Amino acid sequence: MEMKNVKEHLEECVILKDLGSAKVFIGMNMTRDRIKRVIYIDQAHYGKAMLSRYGMSECNPISIPMQPGKKLCKAGTVLSTNETKLFQAMVGSIGYMMNCTRPNLAYALGKVAQFVSNPTEKHLATVKQIFRYIKGSLNTKLCISLKNPQGDRVLAFFDFSWADDIEDKRSTFGYVVLFGTTPLIWKSRKHKVISLSTTDTEYVAATEVTRDICHVQNLFESIGIILQKPVILYGDNFNANGSYTIFYMMLALPQ
Repeated sequence: MEMKNVKEHLEECVILKDLGSAKVFIGMNMTRDRIKRVIYIDQAHYGKAMLSRYGMSECNPISIPMQPGKKLCKAGTVLSTNETKLFQAMVGSIGYMMNCTRPNLAYALGKVAQFVSNPTEKHLATVKQIFRYIKGSLNTKLCISLKNPQGDRVLAFFDFSWADDIEDKRSTFGYVVLFGTTPLIWKSRKHKVISLSTTDTEYVAATEVTRDICHVQNLFESIGIILQKPVILYGDNFNANGSYTIFYMMLALPQ
């Protein structure tokens, strides 16, 4: 009824044509399961077009976007001007897919994006490896569900790779913030500072994710949704576990 009232109000102001439920929006395909109250979003068509645009439609698919432990550095054979533009365009295309529906591309994208100004042949080969992964996972879907077994609760998972940048020894962290089972925010990037231990790295990562969680809490409360507290952060560093209680208490406090 509320949606009907909105449509009627808009029709008084502008000429509208109701095309029904959205199926495609800026490269994203949407599938609804109204019984389960779930929306699935994928970018299969966008991924196929992207592979075709860069001549990789016939590439062999692989199961992971980047080999574990792979290190990238500035040294290497620098690409030509045209190849550099190709590299930058490919990274941008991956970035759009990652931002919309593919959190699992965030780490690999963050690694290659550091070299967009002066890429080498090794960097281009790594980007092509990400494309091969996309080829093998075109039907991966992002699930948005209204059914939340934990109630109106936000939780977060985060992890890090300590001093994994061989150039400046900074660490990389990543996290995903969920509302129940629905991902709201995901990110992977290098720390702004050099951490002296894995515990320090965990603290920095926890601080970053806590900041985004506070933003999510304020956003939900501004639209009348009161989230359950405390918010739970899931990390895997034993030495840092004692400090998580501080974050739990901070997030449980009223804003």
